[in-house]
Amino acid sequence: MNEKVFRFTEIEFYYYHEPGHEDTYTHPHQRAAGEWRFHSQGFDLTLEGDEGTKDGGILIRGLYGPTSENDEATASYVNGPRKVLVKIFEAFGSAFEPGCIQLKEAAEWDVEVYKVFRHIPNKEKDRDFIDKPYRYLVNLDNLDIHKGLKGPIKEKMQRISL
Repeated sequence: MNEKVFRFTEIEFYYYHEPGHEDTYTHPHQRAAGEWRFHSQGFDLTLEGDEGTKDGGILIRGLYGPTSENDEATASYVNGPRKVLVKIFEAFGSAFEPGCIQLKEAAEWDVEVYKVFRHIPNKEKDRDFIDKPYRYLVNLDNLDIHKGLKGPIKEKMQRISL
């Protein structure tokens, strides 16, 4: 975005499909895949939705950046969907300059990727999907996650190979 690069450090998948995967934590929408969807929790990259039988999105929970090709010194970790949204909007810069949030394939980043349970504040809503490993993260020790939550994450996270 505006020559600035952000890397995702934490994402969560939400997907609802009838029949068989009725994850009620998923927010319904009727959008095509690959759109940015802003909501009260932050923003998602949409998975295709239709008239109530399937919906989904990838919630962006953490970022590392911004960086440019020659500048790692100013980059920082940002965690929490709303904080991520603020960081993205700050990167837009001037309201009079064209800006765009665009997904691009980046140079390889030498990090280990882990999957773990999602961060769901209301755990009473749908017990079937609370502990599903639909959250992916990197560099846990650098992420601004409450210390009380890092322990359970470390206990349950599983490394994935790419």
